[in-house]
Amino acid sequence: MKVLLTTLNSKYIHTNLALRYLKRTIEDRYDVEIKEFTINEHNSDILRAVITINADVIAFSCYIWNIEQILKLASDIKKINKEIKIVLGGPEVSYTAKEILEKNKFIDYIISGEGEEAFPILIEKISKGEEIANDFSFQIVENLEKIKSPYEEFNEEEYKNKLVYYETSRGCPFRCSYCLSSTTKGVRFFPIERVKEELVKFFKAEVRTIKFLDRTFNINTNRTLEIWKFIVENNINSICHFEIEPILINDEMLEFLKTVPKGMFNFEIGIQTTNKETLRAIDRNDDIERAFDVIKKLKEYDNIHLHLDLIAGLPKENYESFKKSFNDVYSLDSEVIQLGFLKLLHGTKIRNNTEEEEYVFSESIPYEIFSNKYISYNEILELKKVEHVLEIYKNSGVFKNSLNYLAPENPFEFYKSLADYWEINGYFNRKVSGEEAFDILNNYVGTEVFRDILKLDYIQKYSTRREWFNESRMNLKEVVANTLGNNEFREKHLPEYKDEKEILKRVKVELFRYNVLGDLEEGDYAVFLDKESRGVLATIQLD
Repeated sequence: MKVLLTTLNSKYIHTNLALRYLKRTIEDRYDVEIKEFTINEHNSDILRAVITINADVIAFSCYIWNIEQILKLASDIKKINKEIKIVLGGPEVSYTAKEILEKNKFIDYIISGEGEEAFPILIEKISKGEEIANDFSFQIVENLEKIKSPYEEFNEEEYKNKLVYYETSRGCPFRCSYCLSSTTKGVRFFPIERVKEELVKFFKAEVRTIKFLDRTFNINTNRTLEIWKFIVENNINSICHFEIEPILINDEMLEFLKTVPKGMFNFEIGIQTTNKETLRAIDRNDDIERAFDVIKKLKEYDNIHLHLDLIAGLPKENYESFKKSFNDVYSLDSEVIQLGFLKLLHGTKIRNNTEEEEYVFSESIPYEIFSNKYISYNEILELKKVEHVLEIYKNSGVFKNSLNYLAPENPFEFYKSLADYWEINGYFNRKVSGEEAFDILNNYVGTEVFRDILKLDYIQKYSTRREWFNESRMNLKEVVANTLGNNEFREKHLPEYKDEKEILKRVKVELFRYNVLGDLEEGDYAVFLDKESRGVLATIQLD
């Protein structure tokens, strides 16, 4: 019997971990194949590829971003060949299995929860033609040592430059009312030696990013430190992304984290809100002061990329309260602030309290909030606009010098005012290119010194020119000849570039009217950048 394990990832570089686990459970008894697609591919192309595999069973891994497309595919598959058995699994079907089966008669079976034990039983029964209940009850694998490694046979080329989802544990110690992880109790760990063996395989394969799926990676101090130290000792150039709880970071961890090579670790931290009443209402720890102290220390180390999360629409938090939460989190100066909107997911406690908190939300994916008794729909729309400009100007990392210069005392009001400017000029109604986003910010701020600072950010991202660039009073060709052609200058300012031809090929010179990397004094300044990395190599004042 032929079994196809498939899904639609959100991006081409992603790989699906669930499919690889399931393949290991049946590959010694059945002909099984994994085929991954993306949500950006045409359904007709995916359908053709799936049908030509001639599988007897097609099992889909379902998530909030792909369930609608998967249901359409499954319906078409059944129309073409009604003998094919369709199986669904994953978080987006685990809590609504009965409803999905009733509405979509072309779906044969749904596995709720973890599938490593249920899936091989289901496939065996299908192969024998036995009677089967179409909804397998919720399954939890208590002993993770029983689960075969999906990376035992490892093809390095398959994972090179990819983003790999990986887990060293399952479950979460916390009970956040909006999160699906709150529906299962306890934390279970994979054997640490197995974790190390698999990480080495990723490092050798030059995986671009390893995104750890552990809901709270640092729940066990000793285990966490052992894995972190192993990564630092063995990693080649992979980025490791962890979701952590800052209040669990102790002094020993902080001392170690000082030593991590810059760019190797990304930490995602779910602050969500700084309103203590809200934190208690969603069953989260309200020791926000301790969390902020740890984040500030990590920021001081300047070696770990920090990604902080906020959620708008939580209980007990109105518009004014959320503005404070935004400003509190913004003050931490993390690389990314993700402003998300509450999604009332099936199976969560918060969805079960919709009447009490007067939640109005979309019944279709992604079940996002419209309003509740604390915040109105119009206020949510205002926050949506703020989120849009925040993504472009803060989270892109492209406008770093410009935002440092502007340094708004009230960050929320700055982004709200900028969003209002976007709306007045109709920018929300059409696609805005990355280059045009610079034009908009220039027009919004409008000062001459800011143009030079904005120009510095621009030339570190793009090679084109903008009409608002300040005109230099110096001749660029003469500046290049007098600097890059001068041995004494090169030895002093560009010692790593020994050969003059290499310098002319690799170094770019830009002229400024202000000392953009210093005291902002007016004058004539030259900034030297590496053409490939666009990083600043040196800056000098011209005579």
